[in-house]
Amino acid sequence: MKRLTLFLVFVSLLVLGACSSASVAKDKPEEATAEIIQTVVTGKEIEELIKAGETDKVEKMLNESTLEPNIDIEAVKSYITFLKSDELMSLKTAKLMDSVDFGYSGILSTEISNAIYLPHEEGSLITGIFKDREGFDYIDWKYNDAKDAYVKAKDYSELSVKVEVEKALKKKLVEEAKGKNPHIGMTKEEVEASLWGQPETINRTVTEYSIHEQWVYGQGQYLYFTDGILTSFQD
Repeated sequence: MKRLTLFLVFVSLLVLGACSSASVAKDKPEEATAEIIQTVVTGKEIEELIKAGETDKVEKMLNESTLEPNIDIEAVKSYITFLKSDELMSLKTAKLMDSVDFGYSGILSTEISNAIYLPHEEGSLITGIFKDREGFDYIDWKYNDAKDAYVKAKDYSELSVKVEVEKALKKKLVEEAKGKNPHIGMTKEEVEASLWGQPETINRTVTEYSIHEQWVYGQGQYLYFTDGILTSFQD
């Protein structure tokens, strides 16, 4: 009798184990299906998010989500970099030129083209060229095969800063020359602003290496310039 009881208990345990396994097996396919199902992010979604200013969210999607196969991830990242950059417009536009090939027609193509071709800050290299097309082949998206637009724009920007500094210094020196007599090292503009003012006559001599000018004033006063700088005088 004791053996029969043990046998029945053993059979019951087997039956309960089988039922439990069947229940787990039934639940697993649903869990697996839930894991497999993943939303595919479309290009339209990305464009709408960027228009809404959700660039951080888009960056996370690019790294973690499943995307439509036709989405150019690098182009999207380049445009987001453009939007977030604090550089001068001409500089970050040139960087965008280097990152995206001319004729790009994928996601955000309109936004990228607008960023490159719309007017930028006054006096920038890109603004000047796209405005009147002079120097068309110097820095242009279509002819940027060397991908050096950023380098060229940066060089131009630095040169522009130097030019502005020189202009400011020149203006300052001209102001300081007012009320003073001419002295060696002055420019022609500074002399004109000085007590001597403009000459009665200018005698000019051009050689292979330099330009010489004699400014003649009344009462035997003369100033002599070499390449625009006062080098000697006679009073």
